[in-house]
Amino acid sequence: MKRKVLVIGDSYMNLQMNVPGAATTHETVYGGAYSYHPSGSSAISAITAAKSGADCTFCTRLGEDANGERLFNYYKACGLDMTFIKGVKDAQTGMKFTAYDELSTITYAVKGANGTMSKADIDDAFSCFPDLMLIPHDYIAVSSESQLVSNSEGESEIDRNIGDTHSFTRVTQPQTSRPESLALYAINKAMERGVEMAVEYTETTSLLPLDRVSGIKIIVISEEMLKKVTGTAPISIEKTLSALLSFSSKIHAKYYVVQKGNDTSFIYDGIHFEIPQAPAVIKSLSHQVGTGMNSTYTGAMIAEYLSSKDILRSCKYAQVVSLLTREPLGIFNHVPSRAQVDQFLGECGLSLDTI
Repeated sequence: MKRKVLVIGDSYMNLQMNVPGAATTHETVYGGAYSYHPSGSSAISAITAAKSGADCTFCTRLGEDANGERLFNYYKACGLDMTFIKGVKDAQTGMKFTAYDELSTITYAVKGANGTMSKADIDDAFSCFPDLMLIPHDYIAVSSESQLVSNSEGESEIDRNIGDTHSFTRVTQPQTSRPESLALYAINKAMERGVEMAVEYTETTSLLPLDRVSGIKIIVISEEMLKKVTGTAPISIEKTLSALLSFSSKIHAKYYVVQKGNDTSFIYDGIHFEIPQAPAVIKSLSHQVGTGMNSTYTGAMIAEYLSSKDILRSCKYAQVVSLLTREPLGIFNHVPSRAQVDQFLGECGLSLDTI
């Protein structure tokens, strides 16, 4: 029986358009090609985990419109557990518009149905009994229109039915003017049930009080973000270890994975480290031009880790998936499946055991 991962977060349809900064006629800026893609950090992680073979439950909300229907069908084709992907009547599916040219990229977003997520949705999602939860990448605020109905002791219906089986200290949100975060509610729910967690440490997740969270199995962080939070540029083994020692003294996890460039990971468990790097032949044949890891890295790594429980193997697989991820114009399905990754490695005369 496969181990299950729960991903909670936003879903967007993303319209990407090439818009050169020049040609303007009568206040209309004329662009070049355009394409549609599923978007949202949590959505991409869920899609990748499912296409990499994981038993993945995705909790999100879509509008009952054409974009919502298209995303729903795409998620289903990827193999996601659709139980907690809900349509919202009279709401639009979340939408992003990305304008880009050779020099810059700018994205506008409308949350739409994503803004109706509630605590009750998260309670329901945990009824799938996950083995691992990916801490939400997105800032998801408690819906003002759909609050959790609690009993007099502050427990939800699902809490009363299942009961607390683990003792833990509930994490509260620091004083802030922002609405309460559902990500924090999901973290407390995971700790309450003894569910392990993984997190991609980003500008958004850094706002969460992760220093007080127990049960984090894996933290993924880019070298740029590690430098920002520690003040040490991880430009060598010694400096990377120094930065990780500082970081790990504040936020505790079993494994720390630093994304270095677009083909290398630095794995640290508090004592030992490993530095897997994708072979040059994979990088040369992948035609990947980005300088950093693709957003599919975390979902791929989690899928392999749930299967093998081998963090080194998981990072190797994630590096290949990241390098093979495509976002060409006009192509909706651009995340490689496990079969496609295995086929690619075979054509290179390689396997996960030999890279």
